[in-house]
Amino acid sequence: MMRISLNTMETSERAAQIFDASMLVSEYMLDPDREDNPRQLSASDLYRMTSAVDMNDADIETIDREPETTRAAYVQMLDSYAIYHLPPPMAASTDTFPARDCEGCRLRFESSRAESDQIYIIIELHDRHADLPHVLIVSDADNYCRHISLPAPRNGIIQLISQRNSPLMEMLSDPRTKVILR
Repeated sequence: MMRISLNTMETSERAAQIFDASMLVSEYMLDPDREDNPRQLSASDLYRMTSAVDMNDADIETIDREPETTRAAYVQMLDSYAIYHLPPPMAASTDTFPARDCEGCRLRFESSRAESDQIYIIIELHDRHADLPHVLIVSDADNYCRHISLPAPRNGIIQLISQRNSPLMEMLSDPRTKVILR
């Protein structure tokens, strides 16, 4: 039996979270329903993908082909690297693309005046001295993800533009969608 001494409660709690996540990933990697995919992603593959600042398209496609349990492990690992977790919008919202707020950040949408089929995704950062997010990650109820690289903020504002009917905007219109910035 291995004994590890941890100095602080915070260190101990973080170690427990990492251990829980690694055990969860191990369980998912041993999923017997993976006969259709001879190359199983390893825990180190998932770690590499979740810790990368920018994911390449091949990695995203690989994750999307994985079973739901592996995608769930991936999303849980992404959560541990998030700078901001944007909770579901208010239940009473009637907007097609409702705003999401969390401490230090707001995600909102504005229709383009020049092109009616485009919409601005606006991320307002309240603390300009905090860590800056580099990626917007959106995951749906089935743990399919979209990763969007973010430009540098200007005066605490990050702006992107998207087609109104894009898969990203479809995901963002669903209140069950998880949105994180990292």
